[in-house]
Amino acid sequence: AYFFRPSLLLGPREENRPGERIGAVAGKLISPLLVGSLRKYRPIHVDAVAAAMLFAATHDLPPGAIESDVIAQLAARESQGLEDSGAR
Repeated sequence: AYFFRPSLLLGPREENRPGERIGAVAGKLISPLLVGSLRKYRPIHVDAVAAAMLFAATHDLPPGAIESDVIAQLAARESQGLEDSGAR
């Protein structure tokens, strides 16, 4: 089993959440400063989380928690696989 642990999620919402919107803006501003072990606290887009879930479902990964920084890496690998296959 996989446990995805994304940081602040970015993307469209039906609800009006002003605090979350402020957090998203602040997160985008400080994101370049979050390096090393702090990288897992960078905001991540919902599409990246979905791509990482798809990658995990179609590849043999060790079970356990998947932090936000690894989610971003898996999403990039999934996107690369889609580009290589010509799918869009």
